[in-house]
Amino acid sequence: MAQLELIQVTKKKKRNIEVVRFGGKSPLSEGEKVKHFRELIEESEDLYPGIDRWLARKVLPELKTRSWRSALVLYDEGFPAAVAVMRHGTDAKLCNMRVRREYQDMGLGELLIKLVIAEMRTYQVKDIHFTLPSHLWEGDMGVFLREYGFEFQGLAEVQYRQRKNKMGLLFNDDPEFACSAPFAVVWNNMRKKISEGFENFTLNGRLGDLDLLMSIRPKFAHEIIKGEKRIELRRRFSEKWRGAKAVIYSTDPVRSLVGEVTVENIITDTPESIWEKWHVELGCTFEEFKEYSKGTTKIHAIRLGHVVPYVVPIPISQLEFHANFDLPIPQSYFNLRNQEKWHSALKWGALVNANR
Repeated sequence: MAQLELIQVTKKKKRNIEVVRFGGKSPLSEGEKVKHFRELIEESEDLYPGIDRWLARKVLPELKTRSWRSALVLYDEGFPAAVAVMRHGTDAKLCNMRVRREYQDMGLGELLIKLVIAEMRTYQVKDIHFTLPSHLWEGDMGVFLREYGFEFQGLAEVQYRQRKNKMGLLFNDDPEFACSAPFAVVWNNMRKKISEGFENFTLNGRLGDLDLLMSIRPKFAHEIIKGEKRIELRRRFSEKWRGAKAVIYSTDPVRSLVGEVTVENIITDTPESIWEKWHVELGCTFEEFKEYSKGTTKIHAIRLGHVVPYVVPIPISQLEFHANFDLPIPQSYFNLRNQEKWHSALKWGALVNANR
């Protein structure tokens, strides 16, 4: 007789990318941020001789004012992995975007450009422009950018790479192309590609690899986030969710995602026994417990483990606006693995949350 082997399916561990925004909150000092930022930008010296002067004279001073430019640096376990610099205005410009080589085949470029687009949206951008060397546009980079709707517009009026040296003009046979796209076109293409880039990464450790969405009344959701309520009750729940990772939806009138929590254990017993053993951790009065458990002989006490509060709650209306569709909301909970719309919506949530 053939021996049956049980195989436990485990999730692939994703690398967490911390998004640091100039002008935003960060555990890094300004000196550290500038140092890493400078290192990444100056790696483009081979393409743009003198880029260090551009950085010192224009970019860093304008980043301090927070009105004309913004910048993002992406970190992988403290290692600066990618950078983007944007100029705002109706006709916005993507000034620099660089992903270190070791991350280029992992999808980090997809996440970086999505973060850039989400950032630009807050400035009511009409069009996005950029220039780049012709060999990049004609190679894989051009294929990547065309998928977002960017088109070649001709030779750039200013050839930033042309610098005189003893041998004449540099890069004369590799001129800079001007490319652009209406923001509405880029945004629409981003919607189609929203899941790309999340296969190997999470952003700021949020909204990644979630199993459940649990609807919880605002009073109790708040107590869970504060760590005052350690057990959540359900009249129906499955043992298979032990160890699952859930996102907490705070119901009306809040209607927002407020944090994440791990299902540490599931205890099924009579209401009387659950109250006697665990009432201190239920976060409710006896009257509230009695009303909820009325008419049932068994109830599930879900012991909650690690809690990750969101610094800023994510309104469902915001997710629906970005995703451009309505989201189903469960009365109690549901399996997120079976919810295609929520797969996309949570990606939007990760992008928006990371850009704060």
